[in-house]
Amino acid sequence: RGPVLRVGLIAAACVVVLVRLMCAPAQDASRWDRQTSAISMQAGELVATVDEHVTPLRPFGIDLAPSALDEADVFTQSWLAAHGGQAVLMLPDVPTRDSDDVLLADLASVETGPTLNEALVQAGLAFADRRVDHPYASTLIAAEREAIRTKAGIWSSLPDDPPMPEWRRVWRDQQKGRHPTSE
Repeated sequence: RGPVLRVGLIAAACVVVLVRLMCAPAQDASRWDRQTSAISMQAGELVATVDEHVTPLRPFGIDLAPSALDEADVFTQSWLAAHGGQAVLMLPDVPTRDSDDVLLADLASVETGPTLNEALVQAGLAFADRRVDHPYASTLIAAEREAIRTKAGIWSSLPDDPPMPEWRRVWRDQQKGRHPTSE
């Protein structure tokens, strides 16, 4: 009886996890997508609030430059202040949560202008993340090209490469036709 009960409990737990994973994107879309949200920073992390619902948040499609985290926090706080602490959350048509269960979204201005995601890349504080194809990829890649062209932020030391995440180093080497190295 003991082993059967354990197997039953394990199976039930697996069903709960699968249902949660399958329903989370739909719940996120109905609760967060295209909603104007109050955005705040708490302990260096973004938090979104719609009605009484609160969730941790990360800009989608970018990877903050490790050497520019402090500047990215200041930049983000300035962007939020300039936009009244609000943004319209635009969820991608791909998984909306990362492995830490943090909501991933494009943070659009309530008025006009670049999204926070695009502005961080254009300021040279983040990389356009090429690991996942998404609707905002071309905009973010164009913003990164502009940051490189103007030597903004992390790109100011060109022709030397800035410190970058491993995925970016591998991508860069593939673009140059080289095999990834352990630089």
